[in-house]
Amino acid sequence: SSGINAEWPLRPGDHKYWSTERADNLFRVKYITEYLESKSTCASVDKIPCMHIIPVDAMTQMLANAKPPCVGEGTVDFAKFNDFMCDCDNQLEVRFKEFVISGMCNMCQAWYIERDSGF
Repeated sequence: SSGINAEWPLRPGDHKYWSTERADNLFRVKYITEYLESKSTCASVDKIPCMHIIPVDAMTQMLANAKPPCVGEGTVDFAKFNDFMCDCDNQLEVRFKEFVISGMCNMCQAWYIERDSGF
C-alpha cells in the first residue's frame, strides 16, 4: 500500500496553509501527481530541491530567503519518504501532505517537524 488514502489528492481546506492561491502548493501537487502516475521511483521524475519555493511575489520571496537549511541530501525523493518512520498509522500520508505545504524532504520533516511532535 502506498500509504495515501482515498482523500488524495489534497484539496483546499485540508490544511490551513494549503491554498490554490499559492503557486508553490500547486507546483508540489503537480510533482506528486507526476510521481504517482509514473508508478516508479523518483528516477523517472526530476528531483526538486528540498523546500523549493517559487518566488512569485514579495511573500514567497521572503519565505525563500528565510527557509532553514536542508538536513538531508538537498533534494526530495519520495522513495525515501518511508525512512525514519515510527509505527504511527498515518505518518506517510502526513509526510506527503507536509511536502505540499513546505516542500521538505523526508529528512527535514523528521528533523524540523516530527522530532518534537510525537511521531
